[in-house]
Amino acid sequence: VSLDLASFEMIGTQRTEFLDLIKSGVDICFGNEREIKALTDLSAREGCEYLKDICPIAVSTMGKNGCWVGSGDEIDFVPSIPIEHPLDTT
Repeated sequence: VSLDLASFEMIGTQRTEFLDLIKSGVDICFGNEREIKALTDLSAREGCEYLKDICPIAVSTMGKNGCWVGSGDEIDFVPSIPIEHPLDTT
């Protein structure tokens, strides 16, 4: 089961419910910096570190600055690949 946090505004009003949902059986949790901050009140890296301890895989995206991926005892930074002319940033 994967969960894309998708809305920092909704997370801000339903933080406890999202954390309970993640703990109850989410295998992969994705969020961008703002969503991770709204959920954990931590930076992208620190939030990924926190989330990997409550679900098997956590991904904290940072747009052109890459992402953090955490699983088990590991957390890794993955740089983005520069694109000159993106067709769609989503």
